Amino acid sequence: MDFFQRAGKLAFGSYLRRLGEQMYQWSSEVYSLYELNLDVRYFPVFQSISWLEKPTVTEIAQYVGQTHAGVSQMLKELATQGYITLAKNSSDKRQTTITLTSKGKREQTRLNTLMQDLEGVMTNVFAECATSPLAALQDFERAMNGRNLVERIEERRKQTMTDSISIFPLARRGSKHRTEQLTGFRELNYAWIQEYFSVEESDKKALDHAEDYIVKRGGTILCAERQTAEGREILGCVALVPHDEQTVELAKMAVSKASRGQNVGFLLGEAALQKAREMSVARVYLESNTALKPAINLYYKLGFKRLANFISPYKRADIAMEMWL
Repeated sequence: MDFFQRAGKLAFGSYLRRLGEQMYQWSSEVYSLYELNLDVRYFPVFQSISWLEKPTVTEIAQYVGQTHAGVSQMLKELATQGYITLAKNSSDKRQTTITLTSKGKREQTRLNTLMQDLEGVMTNVFAECATSPLAALQDFERAMNGRNLVERIEERRKQTMTDSISIFPLARRGSKHRTEQLTGFRELNYAWIQEYFSVEESDKKALDHAEDYIVKRGGTILCAERQTAEGREILGCVALVPHDEQTVELAKMAVSKASRGQNVGFLLGEAALQKAREMSVARVYLESNTALKPAINLYYKLGFKRLANFISPYKRADIAMEMWL
């Protein structure tokens, strides 16, 4: 078993490259059999000149799926080698007229003979395969054009990271884990507030004295955590602070910079709303700032609606939202 057999799908691109290099070498040897001097790499562009009727550089580039700059450079090289001539179109100076020279036509004749033989050979090769290699590759290309490898990996990576996140309430009193959670709650919130605004007195009450200001009043703090080799990593936190018997405030939601884009905020929001239902309240309220667009979009996604009028202890608050459970 060689590397490519063991790696399978993981090395598909490298496998195609190896096969492509082999095919390039074989094609070069075949060109020699037919006394073709044309470099194999020019074939798609050179052949397009015959297959397309008076093509432009743009048309060839679109036809062979290469960049305009790349095709333009190849055409200049073919012209330098004497296979074609390039001239500005008399009726449209922006367009270039591409014409085969006598040398180019002789090369095309030899190439046509090769292609006739190659058609028969490749038909036999394809017949030896369980499925059509060309059709399979075309299907693969269509799939990748729909969503390319980078997009698919990003989506899978995000889902994998999301699956590794767990939401926990505060651990038992006096435990090391609870201390770490409260420290994370404090530090993550101070970090984002100082990044965008200024820390206010109401922030200090909630963050420096979370046990008294939130927990002892019947509220709760939830933490998004991931288990790592070094221990539990706190990715984000959110608090539910009671206002009255019917309302809790969703407050102090913070996500570490390194964890943004991993769905942490949404998971925290969903967990907080579920906790609010368990607390048997009818309404969840929050305040924010419209400059925090990702946060505002998240709240709308969770189902919150904007309030027209509100009074806030925070200077930075310019929007309030609510959800009736």
